[in-house]
Amino acid sequence: MVLEPREIADDEELTQYGRVTSAPANPDHPGIPTFRIAPRADADSDGLSLMLGHQTADEMVRAVRRFPKLTSDDRVRYVTAGRLRDAGFVVRHTPTRKNPGHVSVTKDGEWDTVTEVEFDVCFDS
Repeated sequence: MVLEPREIADDEELTQYGRVTSAPANPDHPGIPTFRIAPRADADSDGLSLMLGHQTADEMVRAVRRFPKLTSDDRVRYVTAGRLRDAGFVVRHTPTRKNPGHVSVTKDGEWDTVTEVEFDVCFDS
């Protein structure tokens, strides 16, 4: 079954999954929610992953984890496609069989520390 991507309207809400960091991973900021703000060079060739719609942490865990069990460390945050586009990002619906609501966010050019900040500030606090 081939899933066809669709256009994403500027006013559509998108959800990003993250986790609370533990003290050993981030000793300066224990317990702070951490969200990916840059693609991983070895794994994120299609950019950063988000999901269509206003998803709960439980819904995101079921979509992104191999063994979906919600924990107290799981977090989500929200942004509209238009807000990302206004900041210069490209927002594309890239459905997969496991996640038909998958969205890829990319940016032309190098994704550097300035781009990381530009991406991060797009989200609601």
